[in-house]
Amino acid sequence: MKEILTTILFLVTLTSLSQTQLKMNKELNDSYSTTDNELNSVYNQILSEYKNDTNFIKKLKSSQILWIKFRDAELEMKFPESDKKNYGSMYPMCASGYLMQLTKERTEKLKDWLRPIPEEEGCVGSIKYRVISKANISIEMIENYEIQGLLNGLKILKEFKTSELSVRIIELGNLSGSAGFTNGEITHDLFFAISEFDELPEQNLFRVSEFYNPKVESIDYSDIKKPVIEISFGSSSEREKIRFELTINELIKTSR
Repeated sequence: MKEILTTILFLVTLTSLSQTQLKMNKELNDSYSTTDNELNSVYNQILSEYKNDTNFIKKLKSSQILWIKFRDAELEMKFPESDKKNYGSMYPMCASGYLMQLTKERTEKLKDWLRPIPEEEGCVGSIKYRVISKANISIEMIENYEIQGLLNGLKILKEFKTSELSVRIIELGNLSGSAGFTNGEITHDLFFAISEFDELPEQNLFRVSEFYNPKVESIDYSDIKKPVIEISFGSSSEREKIRFELTINELIKTSR
């Protein structure tokens, strides 16, 4: 009887995990579809605004066809096995996430042809000039849930100052499931924003990937121009520590 109950419990757990993974796969696929729709919207807007520039339109269409081939080739390069089942049940989610990343990059590039460019700016090529002073000012409510998710995912992990530097450590969550757990937990990238105290301060931004459950353990201010930060990360039972030395121009890993 005990063996039967154990088997039933195992099957229920397995089914639950499978349903969770299917849900995450669908959510990422839906997010990718939204990103792809945005790309198509930007592309079609360019076709409309530049319709009289037939040479540019021809080159744009050629470029987009090549980019689609590049996007598909990039996906195959990242997941080269012909049988995608070899990558496990997370493959659909991972593939959608990677396609979404590539598509966002392409969309931002194409948006250059829709952004205002002042006439005195050089190297614009086929991008149209706009009269900036006559730009309309409008207010709209943004319903792009990915942007909302990005903003909601930003969190100041630590902020401190010395008499020479101002430092802000910001964490940004990665895709659901990036920590490798079936419950969808995520890893974080850390951004170190470092500024000088000056009339015209120099500012630099450094990114470090990836941390699971990062925490700032200590800050050594012995050298006010080179503070040292110790960060711990990992599961509650297996924490690791890493130290970074900060200057205005460098972020150096000193130990792990």
